[in-house]
Amino acid sequence: MRPNTGFKLGNHMPLSHSDDLYWLAGGTKMVPTATAPAMAFVNEHSRLLDFALFATQAFLDKANASIGVENSSDGSDDNDEMLQELILTRTVDNFLCFLSDLLALIYKTKPQMLRSSEQERLDFVLNFESMDELRAAVAEKKVERLSYLGLRDLNDSLRGQMGFELFGSPKDLNEAAVLVEMRNICVHARGVVGATSARRFAEFKDLLGKRLDFSHERIRACRKFLENAVFDIDVRATEKFSLPCCKVPKPPSHLIGGE
Repeated sequence: MRPNTGFKLGNHMPLSHSDDLYWLAGGTKMVPTATAPAMAFVNEHSRLLDFALFATQAFLDKANASIGVENSSDGSDDNDEMLQELILTRTVDNFLCFLSDLLALIYKTKPQMLRSSEQERLDFVLNFESMDELRAAVAEKKVERLSYLGLRDLNDSLRGQMGFELFGSPKDLNEAAVLVEMRNICVHARGVVGATSARRFAEFKDLLGKRLDFSHERIRACRKFLENAVFDIDVRATEKFSLPCCKVPKPPSHLIGGE
């Protein structure tokens, strides 16, 4: 079992009131429409949550089987910590994929957004037989380039280029950026906070060299935050850029405000 560092992921993140969340994120607000990128997020996220439920049941079955067995250690704490880490990293990855897919849809729907002072090489342009093919290729390059930006820089770029911000407040933007950094720490540094993270984010200043610790309550809060962010961004982008979307029917009452 890993030692407890005393740091819980997302301790700085308060649980939102259900009235502030869309119902697909466990709140009560209706989701009027959803684009294809948002639905892709939902489908992938459902796979993750199904797996988490399966794994949790397996942990419980193993723990129950070890009850009364002398000197038995089922390793459930380590297993559960790994599961929570997986939920966080996969949710953040899915969120970042959603952003890339949504940007691609915006450029496809509003190709005038591709206009800039940037230049393309002639040999690149001549590879394509039509303007539609060229626009699609330029949009793909632009989305790929934006995907390498940090979340704060991406937000600044979209605000300057499109007049669109990913989050409604600097606080929410910072919360999302912290979660992305948490994901990077887990994936690239085995969950141990390094000097770069401590320098970039005040939340990690006193955690240099310590391993992140996860709790069910905070992982759930972080998950709901990103789930809600997807629908908030999607709804606002759809309205601003007239994106193709489908109507989301009103859910049964027992699904509104659920966990």
